[in-house]
Amino acid sequence: MGNFSLAVRPTARPAAASLQQAGRAVARALADWVASRRSALGRESLEPLISQLCRDAAIDAAEITEASAAGNTVMLHTLAGVSLEGLRAYPFQSAFQGEQEVASGSLGLSGDFMIRCPTCPGPFVGADITMGAWASGMLELPGPSLLIDIGTNGEILLKHQGGYLATATAAGPAFEGGRLTCGAAASDDVISRLERNASIWEWTCCDARNRRPIGISGAAYVDFIAEARAGQLLGEMGRFDQNHPEVKRRQVDDESELYVTIAPTLTISESDVAEIIQAKAAMVGGIMTLLELADLRPPDLRTIYVAGGFGYYIEIRHAMAIGLLPTVPLERVDVVGNAALGGASLLLQSKEASILKPFLETCQVVELNQCQGFEDHFIDSMALEPVE
Repeated sequence: MGNFSLAVRPTARPAAASLQQAGRAVARALADWVASRRSALGRESLEPLISQLCRDAAIDAAEITEASAAGNTVMLHTLAGVSLEGLRAYPFQSAFQGEQEVASGSLGLSGDFMIRCPTCPGPFVGADITMGAWASGMLELPGPSLLIDIGTNGEILLKHQGGYLATATAAGPAFEGGRLTCGAAASDDVISRLERNASIWEWTCCDARNRRPIGISGAAYVDFIAEARAGQLLGEMGRFDQNHPEVKRRQVDDESELYVTIAPTLTISESDVAEIIQAKAAMVGGIMTLLELADLRPPDLRTIYVAGGFGYYIEIRHAMAIGLLPTVPLERVDVVGNAALGGASLLLQSKEASILKPFLETCQVVELNQCQGFEDHFIDSMALEPVE
């Protein structure tokens, strides 16, 4: 079905009372949704995780005295059972500031304990960044430094002389395998790494012993793009060389597309590359905007911390080659994995205020849609070239 446009003329302007009534209806629907999601969060997500942890530790849930949870702002608002109304429209505002405590019983969990939810710096910069900055050592080590959590909601934290700048950018699901022909979240039978050796694609699954891959992770797509650029399969703007012997053509939904075969039944298409490039441009556009605000350039960065599941599998030299990460000497890059979990563990061992207070007091949240330079940086980042 093709696109269409529709214009209508109302018979009369809605009364203010009708608009207020509609607004209340939206608020009620949002509150009902939060309540249902909160119940599901406790029943379907937290309870099984707590049960597994208790089995691993050979304890009963009744012995738990305290827990901590790090996540994005929406997740922690849902966990606390508070309104998401402030996150629905501009100007975005959180319902609460500072650390929160949630009773396990309010979520229907086994045991009787409080769950500590650490501070979110802003409406779309979550506590996972707060905890990641703590666990990585970024708060205590000298800057300038950059913490990048690459995902659907890419979060970025820059430490500079005047304090911290933080932002979030809508990268989309491509880095986690979403909207990609053979994309998949990292798991044992998913390709985590790709290399091209004498025109042959060599792959490794997350479980290195697995030889029957069923999908390709976001990190492996980054490998593909870097290797394809080096092998001249791809041009600077992500277009396949139609004359290259590895590049084939097929019909999909009555449209023709170019693709390359990676493994039996697994291919990467030109549209897949475009998805990764757009996600990359969103992340790098945010990074360069923060650097510009701090009057810094990529070579000024003493450390780049790469967090999250995607970061765990990423090949740093490939990420730099296609411009996903700023170009710095490899020894300046620290892959910290699930730093949010590390921070949540630290939170159980000490009080938040002592080490996090200076960070939270000096952290300025930047809304990229309000930054004039972001669009230019985004467009510049669409090219597959290093960011120097």
